[in-house]
Amino acid sequence: MARCAALLLAAAGTAGWKLDENPSCWTDGYTHELCCGQSPLPGCFPGEMAPHTRDRCCQSPCGQALRSRIQQISRSRCPRRMLSNTTLVTGLWNLHREEWPSHDRYQEGDGHSFRKYFDWMSHLLQKPQALIVFAEEETLRYAASVRQAHGLKYLSCLVEVPKEALPQMRWEDAYEEAHAQNRRKLPEDLRPEVIQPKYTLVVNSKPELLACAAHWNPFRSQRFAWVDAGAARESKIDYGFPGGSRPIVLPSCSPWSLCVGRRMWIIFDFRDKLKRLEHGTTYDSSVLLGGREGVLLYALWFQWAIERYLKEKVMDDEQSIIAEIWWTGSFKIEGVYGMSWTEVLAQMLMADAPAGTGGSLESVLYAGSLGHWFGDHPSLIWRNSGKFWVPTADLELRETKIVNQLSDEDLERIVYGYVCANQQIPRLVASCETYKTKKLSVTTASRSELGGTRKYSGGTDDRVQTAAAFVTLLRELGEDQQEVASVRDGLAHYMECFEAQINRSKT
Repeated sequence: MARCAALLLAAAGTAGWKLDENPSCWTDGYTHELCCGQSPLPGCFPGEMAPHTRDRCCQSPCGQALRSRIQQISRSRCPRRMLSNTTLVTGLWNLHREEWPSHDRYQEGDGHSFRKYFDWMSHLLQKPQALIVFAEEETLRYAASVRQAHGLKYLSCLVEVPKEALPQMRWEDAYEEAHAQNRRKLPEDLRPEVIQPKYTLVVNSKPELLACAAHWNPFRSQRFAWVDAGAARESKIDYGFPGGSRPIVLPSCSPWSLCVGRRMWIIFDFRDKLKRLEHGTTYDSSVLLGGREGVLLYALWFQWAIERYLKEKVMDDEQSIIAEIWWTGSFKIEGVYGMSWTEVLAQMLMADAPAGTGGSLESVLYAGSLGHWFGDHPSLIWRNSGKFWVPTADLELRETKIVNQLSDEDLERIVYGYVCANQQIPRLVASCETYKTKKLSVTTASRSELGGTRKYSGGTDDRVQTAAAFVTLLRELGEDQQEVASVRDGLAHYMECFEAQINRSKT
């Protein structure tokens, strides 16, 4: 189906909301009636590589459970007495993060307790702007009290959504399986996006919740912005998040696109899903912004990307999944560039503030130049025949690579080259040493398992031959266990034949 980017969707009326659909699908004469009946019109759904499938187009991004709850919402929770050009959207669920293990990114514990999120969320609740809150009952009672205390009842819609009713929950079993594979492949990584399916199921519902708000559109808005409930950390007030009742000021965003922050700590994102999970992404999804048509279309692409992740049995949070969509080059993602979270946050929520708010003007300009050369569209990478210095495997020397030939392994060396150069940051020093250890040694090889020739007699159990070390390397890199076993058995058979040939026994 041809997609006309110049065609804007009309504001949703009552009749449009009653249809179980994603209305961004219907351009160029196609409609729900023509495409979602028993005999869809030819050309409604263009094929596998596009996100426009019958399942996605003929179902609301809200999902059945949430859509039903919205249809039954009381006027006390959503008076809808005022109109607004922009609707802010947020959500909060109690994941009991205080019980989670800490990791190398930050300490969990009380610092990320549910009550702490209430403190952060209070700053967003004070904004004199239309706001939709998706949350559990405890959070909604708190949100209602704050909004009413500030005279904002008629600019509020509060929707009770238990975790079981979130849009991503339709894939709950597949998430569990994908996270089991995450834990197997990254056994020492305790970050929630690696080990916690209940975390990714919630945060990955953000794009669909934003699109759901746009489809419902109780305030008849033209623009929609998801703002994380925890975006207003103490150190960010007036430094990235506007304080008090000062309104949020959003940047401009092109039609049929998504605007999102991007921290240019690396020139572009890893292509491989597992590499992105291990090292992170440039995207920061604390704020997602777009026109009605943009956020609805983004939800289609996000659902498409989630299915790709689940097919490969990998799962990550929504920030990395944005990169999966960006690499297609088929949906316009406008990056708002900075080098730090506060620099990005300030540009997304305080667009009227002086340039450099949240950091420094020099830093923001540098990030913007990286975005101009590498970040605006993947074609900037595909067509770039310029040269780039890349550290060698030991990170000691440099070699020249063509930009459009850079592999994920090259990107990893670039990352660790920077990390190892910043010796003044203890966490980065530890990461650097971990990388060097992984690249230069294996840790679980043993003669008792893999054998060895007489040349190695008298040595310790971990002194093995190169072939045995290679088998161990495959295992430590997380390769399929059956394939590793086949290589190991082949090595054992070779050693048996070798010993028989030279007529001496193994030691």
